Amino acid sequence: MSHTLTLGTLPLTHTTADPTYGYVFNVLAEGATYGAATSVREIVVSLLADGDLTRTTRYGNREVTFAVEITGPSLAAVARGEAALRGEIGKSNTLTWQPAGAVATVFDVIDSEMRQTFDDLAELRRRRTFVVTLTCAPHARSVNPVVIPALPSGSTTALVDNCNTEGPAWTATRNGASAAATTFWEAGAIGVAELDNATGTAPETWTLTRTGSVNFSTTRYLVAELRVMGSTSTTVIAIIDSGLPTQRILQHLETRKLTDGSSHYQVTWDTTGVTASSITFWHRTNDPSQTYQGLIIRNLNRTALVPGVTARQQARVITPGGTERTPASIHVEAADGSTALGTAIVHTSPESGAGYSPPQRRWRTFGNTVTADPNTFSGAFEHIHPNHVVSAVPSESLPPGAYLLAARLYPSAAATARIEVLTSTIPTGASKINEVGFRTPVKFPVSNSWYFVGLGVLTLPSARMTTGKVEIDILNLDAATVGVQIDEWWLFRVDDNCALTVVNTARPHIWLDSPDVNTPVPTVWEGSSASARTHPGAGVLAMGNHTLDPNGTAVFTATSGGNHPKTDATLYRRWHSNAAE
Repeated sequence: MSHTLTLGTLPLTHTTADPTYGYVFNVLAEGATYGAATSVREIVVSLLADGDLTRTTRYGNREVTFAVEITGPSLAAVARGEAALRGEIGKSNTLTWQPAGAVATVFDVIDSEMRQTFDDLAELRRRRTFVVTLTCAPHARSVNPVVIPALPSGSTTALVDNCNTEGPAWTATRNGASAAATTFWEAGAIGVAELDNATGTAPETWTLTRTGSVNFSTTRYLVAELRVMGSTSTTVIAIIDSGLPTQRILQHLETRKLTDGSSHYQVTWDTTGVTASSITFWHRTNDPSQTYQGLIIRNLNRTALVPGVTARQQARVITPGGTERTPASIHVEAADGSTALGTAIVHTSPESGAGYSPPQRRWRTFGNTVTADPNTFSGAFEHIHPNHVVSAVPSESLPPGAYLLAARLYPSAAATARIEVLTSTIPTGASKINEVGFRTPVKFPVSNSWYFVGLGVLTLPSARMTTGKVEIDILNLDAATVGVQIDEWWLFRVDDNCALTVVNTARPHIWLDSPDVNTPVPTVWEGSSASARTHPGAGVLAMGNHTLDPNGTAVFTATSGGNHPKTDATLYRRWHSNAAE
């Protein structure tokens, strides 16, 4: 197979004579280049005496240049070839490069031009050369789009270990030395711990290792219910041994506090493409003053779906592949394909491995009387008066940066309520510090209706720390005028490559299309079926564009109209210069 280069539908290499006019194209190697994406950089403010800190914020277009030689039986035929080439110039187009023995690569052409390099001797030989310059999108792409399918609504879950039996499958260490893995510390759970640790010593490290083959090919997530003793840090690292020379640290997707009163957390890791011969759980306690320290695990499972924070709030990771971020069309569908989505929330952010997820009610520590309600996002609601409603999220699950604090609120009257928001940092073993806050007037046009409200943007944590918690306090200052209830409140990352879209729809499908070279603005669609798209009506809130990171993007979806919304994505894999698949 020889290489080919095609502009639009016009082959430019190894062409046979045009059947009507007899002209032939040939691309000259000399001076040809596919160019490179142009980095758009900004200087980061610093206290460096000399030099600058810079960062790339985005990429500008690349410029592709090559010379096309046109020959023919006559100059009239050559002119016909020139006209055919000109027909592909000056418009949105594609350039497809097919190397010998490899997959094809496509460059999206935004604009283009051509100029003749005149040569009188070439004219005598019925040969003319044109230099073609193409302004292309920064990165190459694969030829065909890829569909990342929705995960099943009813998750396939399989038990790995119920963790209630001691034996050779479980081993443990304390500070690197062998220790007992035992069910002594908690009934129905395996653990390693010490109740008489000398106070004031350095933080201790604990591991629990389960030996035994586990195949995650059809269930790409590992889920453990665990409890850490003598530590406010919930960070537990999962390490897979697959019999290879190096072990693999799993990507941490989400941590959520269980509400069964057991003090356990449910932690989820990504195990895509893994077959494990053993799994090790590693934890370091962060408070050396505690006399009791350790790690306890129960109910180790593998599953095809990231466990939902609640039935109406779902999280998943979409890994598009390629080497560059890519625009996508994200499709959200009701579980049954027919129930109205209601208020649909979609948030995307680069998968950091920190376990970040927007919902905060799961971290609630204080508030008012809670009423269970399966029709809410969180499964419950309460007034935000007379007490503050308070949540305290582990700092390690919040990548430092900017966050939009939003809440779903229900007013008792059509009025304006001042909502007070406070945030503070609680370092491990210390009192809260650096409390900051603001008051936001929220106008409710109608009483007794749920509203999605953006309360303000916070920089979190409010103070630098290694481990601890970030506290959020929310209070209604005008309860005498209007009572306000709160369902869920969220911390949405608003840093680079993060995006949030909220759509109110009476239909069961929405599509969020990122800008691309053909449509330079984002588009929101809604539909009554998977094949019918219409523009939505009023009620769209958008912040950022939903682009997907090649190594994984966390996609959070919530719908007020029904449980277990499904999310899929259609995209082109993007590459630096040459597609690999």
